[in-house]
Amino acid sequence: MAMTLSEYDAFIRELEHKEAQNPRAYKLRVAGLALLGFGYVILVSLLVTGLWVAAAILGFVFGKLVLTLTCGLGALWSVWSFGHLLFIRISPPQGELLARSAAPRLFAAIDEVRGALRAPRIHEVRITADYNAAMFQTPRLGILGWQRNTLVLGMPLLMSLEPGELSSVIAHELGHAAGQHSRFSGWIYRLRGTLDRVTAQIQVQARSPLLFKRFFERYIPYFNAYTFVLARANEYVADEAARAVTDAETAGRALLRVHLDSAWLDEHFWKSLDEKNKLHASAPTRIFHQLSDALHTARDQEDARQELERVCEQRTDFADTHPSLKSRLDALGHTPHIPDPVRERASSLLPEALLESLLETFDTQWHAAASPHWHASHVLHQEQLLRIQVLEAKGAQESEDDDTRSEAALDALSPDEFMEYALLIEAQRGKEQAMQLYQRHLAAHPDAANAQYAIGRLTLADKDDAGIPMLERAMALDQMFTGAVCELILQHVYLVHDDKERAQVWLERRDGWEEKLRLASLERAVVVQKDVFLPVALSAQEIAAFTEKISLFEDVKNAWLVQKQLAHFPDKPLLIVGIQPKRLRAFTPAKQQALIQRVANALSLPHDILVFNLADSNFGWMRRKIKRVSGSHLDLSL
Repeated sequence: MAMTLSEYDAFIRELEHKEAQNPRAYKLRVAGLALLGFGYVILVSLLVTGLWVAAAILGFVFGKLVLTLTCGLGALWSVWSFGHLLFIRISPPQGELLARSAAPRLFAAIDEVRGALRAPRIHEVRITADYNAAMFQTPRLGILGWQRNTLVLGMPLLMSLEPGELSSVIAHELGHAAGQHSRFSGWIYRLRGTLDRVTAQIQVQARSPLLFKRFFERYIPYFNAYTFVLARANEYVADEAARAVTDAETAGRALLRVHLDSAWLDEHFWKSLDEKNKLHASAPTRIFHQLSDALHTARDQEDARQELERVCEQRTDFADTHPSLKSRLDALGHTPHIPDPVRERASSLLPEALLESLLETFDTQWHAAASPHWHASHVLHQEQLLRIQVLEAKGAQESEDDDTRSEAALDALSPDEFMEYALLIEAQRGKEQAMQLYQRHLAAHPDAANAQYAIGRLTLADKDDAGIPMLERAMALDQMFTGAVCELILQHVYLVHDDKERAQVWLERRDGWEEKLRLASLERAVVVQKDVFLPVALSAQEIAAFTEKISLFEDVKNAWLVQKQLAHFPDKPLLIVGIQPKRLRAFTPAKQQALIQRVANALSLPHDILVFNLADSNFGWMRRKIKRVSGSHLDLSL
């Protein structure tokens, strides 16, 4: 049985205590646990391969050539399959390869850090467009190792930090690769990847041995928990390496600047592009040159103070192996404060011509990648603005006063149009104006689930618990909001309140809803002989419209309409349309299927519809069952 969030939380804390008390003993336990999983994979591999070989030998002894060849191929397949799992391939990192001769000052800084830590050789350095730094160890021999070490540095990071701060960041990354713990951690990482692939394969194969399934269902959570604690502990070791190479002040300042600048870019620079997208059809050029300037533009001190509070208050859950920023700063003995402006950029370690070349490369790459989405988003913005104008103009003739014209227009909208308008306003003008519209709609329609959901969603986004009952009310009014509501409340109680027990309740509700959707999808995907057909629950006008659309097809002689009895979401019908094509000359199966597709495309009703050719001998049972349903036949002659 899977652990609950509270149980997993308690288990992680217990493991953290054990690791802190005796790190060496803890690593030995992790190694033992890893070997258990590794040994199980080997054991199953040998067992399966042995069975194939034994069967092949028996076939050879009794002169069964076909059996011998089949089982021999099975043995080879088994060896290849498990070898493929053990020699897991990790894709090498991408980015612009940097030659040592092209950037001697940067490589000198890297060599100085590497020498101080006695870290392994760096085989290559790559520059990327991300705000990030990482040390990638790509194993040439899969789980057996033989690493190729790649240091990846993001251009925005180089433009954000000072040279000393960059040395601290590099020391942190190389700290993961220095000393015995890195080789052990790398081996654990590769084994974890292997076991993840085995587990995924087991989940895909419905007929996997039960003993195999049960082992990994119980093993993987424990292995992940043990290695999670080890990974977090290694983050502190890497921070200590950064402090040793530079000092506590520089290491702490680098951590703070990375978090603050990364958050500022997300919240200000990249979001500002959304406003530009509304006005311009073409994506901007020289975006990384703009980013460079933006990073060193003076910022409002009050905004900076609030951002400092936010990043220091952020917690990390058990899906993130990095400890919280506050915990890492405390371990370094660094008091959080807003860093002074950068005096010299770390990007100055690159020759000016090379820096300009890299910026132009990233500008070109970003523009090429962003342009299709940018244009599509701009078109969507324009369509939304046009739709807003159309909705506002509806009923505008009721008043010549510009101050009341929009109110009159809104009064003339139907409930669905009003909510459409409010959602468009949220997308184009922000949540403040939209919130007023949602509240106005809810006041006029207290049972409007969509308004309840919208208000609850925006309220919860401000970390206000008052949004929870509104979301629950929306879910009660319309069960189709269940998945979204469960996810929102789950994230809120888990991340904001750290309430594992309440989070577990919403997690189970969400998973239960997703399972219900899965079963409903399967139920609606096929029709089988044991299904029960019922008269359709449609109005006479809907049936008449339905009949008229089918009658337009000259190739259809007769048609029937029923609905399938459903166990899941019976209030949302699955309509079954049976047609009998006219016996046309050379009416091949391909032409019949094309007719079925055309009929299905024409029946645009707000219901799920399946169309079948009842003249097909494979559906004789369906034809008989449908004809027995009262009122199922549609008169196409009307």
